Amino acid sequence: MTSYLCALFALCAAVLWSLWYSTAQSSSSLDIERYRTASSEASRLTRGLEDYIAIHKSLPESIDGMIHELEAINDELVQGVESLDPWGRPWDIQYGRDKGQIVIGVVSSGADGKGNTQDDIIRWCLLPEGVAHALIKK
Repeated sequence: MTSYLCALFALCAAVLWSLWYSTAQSSSSLDIERYRTASSEASRLTRGLEDYIAIHKSLPESIDGMIHELEAINDELVQGVESLDPWGRPWDIQYGRDKGQIVIGVVSSGADGKGNTQDDIIRWCLLPEGVAHALIKK
């Protein structure tokens, strides 16, 4: 009887481990796919941001507004790009300096939803000097 219970326990443990492992693998694959999608969309949005600035000589109020305006002029860079990142949160626009030049970036806070952490996805672009100074003064 004891060996029967041990065998049953081992079988149950193996089934549970198998279920956990397959769930962990599928969750991991989903995260990898989300990061790939976020990276690709962030790059496209950054190029769209460059287009928007070149056309309007100003910064967009939001990523969502930028996408709608660029879609209206058939800008292929943003066609099919969502205004939310793959985790369902809005993309953010951030500004910074790199070697004295002004950069602007499209940012997703990643899977953890917290800014300025390792899993953030950021794509920067350099603003042309004349545009950068004009935008900062506004």
